[in-house]
Amino acid sequence: MLDWFAGYQHPDGLLSKVPWWSFIDWIETNQEFPSYDKNGESCLTTFQYVGALQDAVELEGALGNPVYVEMDKKRLEAAKKGLQSQCWDKRVGLYADTPAKEIYSQHSNMLAVLDDVAPKETQQALLRRVFAKDMGEAGSASGPALIHASFYFRYYLARALDHAGIADDYLKTLGIWHDFLKMGFTTWPEQPGDTRSDSHAWTAHPTYDLLTLVAGIEPASPGFKKVKIEPHLGDLTSLEATYPHDKGLIHVRYAVSSGTLHADVELPEGLTGEFVWKGKTTALKGGKVSLDLR
Repeated sequence: MLDWFAGYQHPDGLLSKVPWWSFIDWIETNQEFPSYDKNGESCLTTFQYVGALQDAVELEGALGNPVYVEMDKKRLEAAKKGLQSQCWDKRVGLYADTPAKEIYSQHSNMLAVLDDVAPKETQQALLRRVFAKDMGEAGSASGPALIHASFYFRYYLARALDHAGIADDYLKTLGIWHDFLKMGFTTWPEQPGDTRSDSHAWTAHPTYDLLTLVAGIEPASPGFKKVKIEPHLGDLTSLEATYPHDKGLIHVRYAVSSGTLHADVELPEGLTGEFVWKGKTTALKGGKVSLDLR
């Protein structure tokens, strides 16, 4: 599959327009999305290509063929260089959707962070600018108009916030989900606008992120043989969560007071892992433990 896409990768590293439907996100806009410049190149589809190549390098390196690792690394390096040289608009401080630098989206900029096209030291500021309104930051109206990500694509916002080290801002981005009840929804809609309660899977990702990002419970090794618990509570002062594991239930209860986190953690017997809070790591093993951390 990646070989097929590689056939559309230009010498400058960017992907040209590929046949059929290039789906990015289910949104309504008065322009083509994804968009292309006069040479038929798209920064946005190239960002997706970069993400796929990075995953392929990891998978092939662990389980596959080293020849493909080197091949994909070369394609990846070319794509990243092309995105930085052709799509970064220094004038407005954003990544554009095409090298023409006429159209901008939240999508391109969150993928620039997630795929490490944007330099690490710039990632937090870039996300806060692109999602300023969600995070209650000033300056949300500055710069060019942005095509906004729909419910579905905000899954990648959670990943980007975590990657940039500001996962504590995640809860601020759930305003749309809080509004669903006010709009009469009883379950997840598929898309914005005049729609219905579909119990649609792609809008349900906060169900996943509340456990893995906010409560902080996630696998620390293949097969979930170890667990890592690193909560990102934002403004919450208390939280309780239970996570199913094949050895039993993982249970956490948090309370924050005067800058101190009190955490009650219970792991099933036979499961080990670590608890991380503000850079400090504490080893965990099966059974109950109480932690007080600043």
